[in-house]
Amino acid sequence: MHGRLILAANKTVSSSVMRFGSKCRLAIKLYDLRKAATEKTASIKCKCDVESISDAIDRAVVRLGGVAPAGGLRGTDKAAPSVEAADNPCIGGKVLVAGHCCWPGQDWGMGSGKCIGKPQCPVPLVLRDNECKQSAYDEALSLSYSDNTEEKMRGREMMAGLCDAGGVEACMTAGLNADSDEEALRHYSAACDLGNAKGCKKSAHKLDQMNRESESVKYWRSACSLGDKGACDVVEEY
Repeated sequence: MHGRLILAANKTVSSSVMRFGSKCRLAIKLYDLRKAATEKTASIKCKCDVESISDAIDRAVVRLGGVAPAGGLRGTDKAAPSVEAADNPCIGGKVLVAGHCCWPGQDWGMGSGKCIGKPQCPVPLVLRDNECKQSAYDEALSLSYSDNTEEKMRGREMMAGLCDAGGVEACMTAGLNADSDEEALRHYSAACDLGNAKGCKKSAHKLDQMNRESESVKYWRSACSLGDKGACDVVEEY
């Protein structure tokens, strides 16, 4: 598939879409008629459905140095919320791009009527599902302290899952919010196994509180070996 557009008296844009198996490649060429030479080219690999090709065109236009109009492509029914910087500035870390709120690092797609490109998420947000969101830990922490019982339980389950996946900070938080001594011990000991001195020390304290001193010495020694001077002092007393 090929196309050509005359931009001005001295420039033209030509495009082509080539299919390679299940993928397509869009190629756009900006040609300077006065110089009789190609000025810029852009090539984008994409899926072969209409929406993917439309997004590829947006990305190619940006690579060529084009700026999308604030209203998007004429005739499209897709639109992101348009704002005026003075009256309704973007919130949540988003920035104005061609009159629309997008994440830093993104461009506005005039064909798709949406923000395109990989976001550069502002701290403390992280990239999840191509959107800037709370980290999984921050989301779990927020839910854990919710007034809604169901949300609180979901947050604690998320935190426990993050601990099981090797998140030391999640293990410590899950231990702090545990409903029983055994549950707290499980999370603190997991943090200890991951090399966290505080997790070892918390495990030792918890076992002492449960009158299981014969088991706690192992965790005092682990905390000591990980550099906790106070734990070393306790070990000397055994």
